[in-house]
Amino acid sequence: IILLICFYFGLSRFTRYFNEISSGLDCLVAETEGEITLSPEMDFMTQKLNKIKDTLAKRQRDAREAEQRKNDLVVYLAHDIKTPLTSVIGYLNLLEEAPDLPQEQRAKYVTITLGKAYRLEQLIDEFFEITRFNLQAIVLNKGVINLPFMLRQMADEFYPMLSSQEKQVVVNAPEGLT
Repeated sequence: IILLICFYFGLSRFTRYFNEISSGLDCLVAETEGEITLSPEMDFMTQKLNKIKDTLAKRQRDAREAEQRKNDLVVYLAHDIKTPLTSVIGYLNLLEEAPDLPQEQRAKYVTITLGKAYRLEQLIDEFFEITRFNLQAIVLNKGVINLPFMLRQMADEFYPMLSSQEKQVVVNAPEGLT
């Protein structure tokens, strides 16, 4: 009888440990807030379960951040693609609507439009190149830009759209501004 009682208590102790571990795993699966706590004798298991929980939480955060970076990149690329596309459409509309445009100005607009089309092709190629790589591996290289030149380019891109509304952009930026 004593042997049976000892066996019963020993078995119930193991059963309690398994129930605790099961409860800890349930907390892990349910993604509950806070630390997982088990009895003091199960401290080694508590540490392992909490480490797993922290690792899973970090992976979820990393996945959300990667998704946000991807979304930001898509918005950035969409904007960068839309700008030269709008410019190409504007210049082509201008050429279509003004058949009496002087040949010199027509050639200038065709050259600008072709340049914008090549830029659009380059951006699309960059987009496909980026999608081949893991977003975490992308490194943006910061550099100095000639701000007045960039502003004049942007003004040129919006010229067709603005000229149809009889508006213009005046760039007033000191040279050497970076």
